[in-house]
Amino acid sequence: TNMPIVILKDVGGNAILPTSLAISRAAAAAQGLQLYEYLRGIFGKSGKVQLPKPTMVLIEGGKHTAKSADFQDYLIAPIGFPSVSECVRAGAEIYLTLAKNMKTKGFSSTTGTSGAFSPEELKDNEQPIKMLLDAIEVAGYTTEQVKLALDCAATELYQDKRYYLRKERRILQTNQMVDAMAKLVEAYPLISIEDGVADDDWTG
Repeated sequence: TNMPIVILKDVGGNAILPTSLAISRAAAAAQGLQLYEYLRGIFGKSGKVQLPKPTMVLIEGGKHTAKSADFQDYLIAPIGFPSVSECVRAGAEIYLTLAKNMKTKGFSSTTGTSGAFSPEELKDNEQPIKMLLDAIEVAGYTTEQVKLALDCAATELYQDKRYYLRKERRILQTNQMVDAMAKLVEAYPLISIEDGVADDDWTG
């Protein structure tokens, strides 16, 4: 009944993910369960199957676009709804509202490689957060219903043990980058920050 443990050393996600899935499928088959049933059992869940709530990238920067924000993804997380379909509807309405707001305020509506907006006229890396909050409010939702998330992809900003925020013309030490992330969490309804510091910045 216990999941087999396989230790993979010095390999990346492209090796770990398929290995984990293969082991999970084999364990599920050995117990006569569907994969989703087995995974729910591992995490102690029972009862009605529920899909996870989605997050949606609405503004992107970093390596995905040449002149937008330094951080890679600015996401909304419409988690305050009872069904996935209502989450998706709210996300679509906020996306359309954001597009209208950007046009009204003179922002370019170009998109990056993931298909999210990548406006070049941003002042700093915090402005996209404010744009998302404005779109949430104008679309008729609250920050209790719709939270925010951020994927900084900070490894792309990290050189010589410093973080280069080109949009803001700032260079941050590790402790300053951590402080910057903490300030964002204090100021905004962020529920997730992915890669807030670089992969090799173990102190951070």
